[in-house]
Amino acid sequence: MTKIIEDIVTDGILVTDKLSTYESSIFAEMAALSTKHHAVNLAQGFPDYQKSNQLIIDATHYTEEGFNQYAPMNGVATLREAISDYKFNTTGKRYDPNLEVVITTGAMQALHCAIASTISAGDEVIIFDPSFDSYRPIVELYGGIAVTITLEAPTFEFKWNEISKRINRKTKAIILNSPNNPTGKMIGYDDIAALEKITAHSNIVIISDEVYEHAVFNGNKHLSISQFESLANRSFIISSLGKIFHVTGWRVGYCVGPKQLIKSFLKIHQFTVFSSTSTALQMAIAWQVNNMDYYREINDSYSKQRDLFLELVSKTKLKPLPIEGSFFCLLDYSAISSKKEFYMAKFLAIEHGVCFIPLSAFYADRREQRLLRACFVKKEETLRRAFAGLEKEFSS
Repeated sequence: MTKIIEDIVTDGILVTDKLSTYESSIFAEMAALSTKHHAVNLAQGFPDYQKSNQLIIDATHYTEEGFNQYAPMNGVATLREAISDYKFNTTGKRYDPNLEVVITTGAMQALHCAIASTISAGDEVIIFDPSFDSYRPIVELYGGIAVTITLEAPTFEFKWNEISKRINRKTKAIILNSPNNPTGKMIGYDDIAALEKITAHSNIVIISDEVYEHAVFNGNKHLSISQFESLANRSFIISSLGKIFHVTGWRVGYCVGPKQLIKSFLKIHQFTVFSSTSTALQMAIAWQVNNMDYYREINDSYSKQRDLFLELVSKTKLKPLPIEGSFFCLLDYSAISSKKEFYMAKFLAIEHGVCFIPLSAFYADRREQRLLRACFVKKEETLRRAFAGLEKEFSS
């Protein structure tokens, strides 16, 4: 296992650095660059506009009515019931709102609790690279061994025959993310069938990050692990209501799973945050969770933003990789520069006023492929401003 714990002495104080091999997050670094150089931030995956005015009205109402104390440990009952209905309406799987649904402080805290409640020291967790940068350090923080399986650009296809060879008696969990951040790739029925086959007759837990479930394109359909009973009965499914409703600062996520997994999950949850985001915000969101018209509207908005983004990219020498889902597009800059990805991202932020994320940050081996990740779920004026300088300098 990679050494991640290191005792260091600073000013005479012995400090234990539990993630000694990790530096500060690339997202924090690029956000700071964006602020310092007044660059357009296409680095971070958040919409820069408010979508549901009713949500704000409801949140104000419940706040003024005095719903400002701790929420129940597993979340406000109204929201848990709404999520149970939502999962049944969208996947056909009914989760018990009292025993199988937990409201969390964003999807990140849900990931922490799912991983912590699943693994012990020395257990292996399969992670598919490129992957969201929090998966690996969370696994290692709780004593697990991250087993990295690299998916190759530009298609990032799963090679299930090879993946099956990496599974052994130490394999405790597999982390999935679809639609995927950062690749925009989505799992299909063939992937699900292969996953069912290689994990059959095992106790391997699936941790399914489905944060971008409503950002799908080209007729693709989001496949939730909840839809497949043989997997759902040993899976945590995690999503972000803050992301879906464009209020990421509210930090409202949730986790659903079979009661035996959620029971262990809650033991970790109660000793981390105990209860999540304010009662008022949870109640406000509860009234929106089953608004299917809203989901159709935002998917239409995302599609239009993706189309505009690709139109603007086409006027430059940047080459976009295919986008099946998520908020992101990978851009190949090899026709422009031979710089390494971090330095290219830094160069574009400082000299051309637009921030991206180097794809190498999503790989354990930090491999270089001259690819940058961009978030296109932004206002039209934001996207046009971002590409104004790029089109002038790197026109196709």
